[in-house]
Amino acid sequence: MTSLTSILTEHVSDIFVQNNLPTELGKVFISDRPDLAQFQCNGAMSAAKIAKKAPRQIAEVIVEALKKLDIFSSVEIAGPGFINLNITDIFLQDHLKNVVMSNNFGISNTGNDQ
Repeated sequence: MTSLTSILTEHVSDIFVQNNLPTELGKVFISDRPDLAQFQCNGAMSAAKIAKKAPRQIAEVIVEALKKLDIFSSVEIAGPGFINLNITDIFLQDHLKNVVMSNNFGISNTGNDQ
């Protein structure tokens, strides 16, 4: 079972790659500001150096592409180029259904049947 942040990272990373930026810049984290968003991606800040553009300019392109995905209820830019993400209730419900239906409720076996 893949974690929720891993699934979101796949989607966001795809958008970075489509814009000729390294996949690792699309890493999604649980937001350190839950009052602003559920998840965040800070990759536009690093992408700015690579693309030689302002971070906010990079974030605008990424955000416009992410808004087209039906998994996000909101995608916004904060500050100089941080990307705040909120997922839809339906996406979360589907993910939780998959967790419940998987072996061990989505918890990976670390080895030796533990």
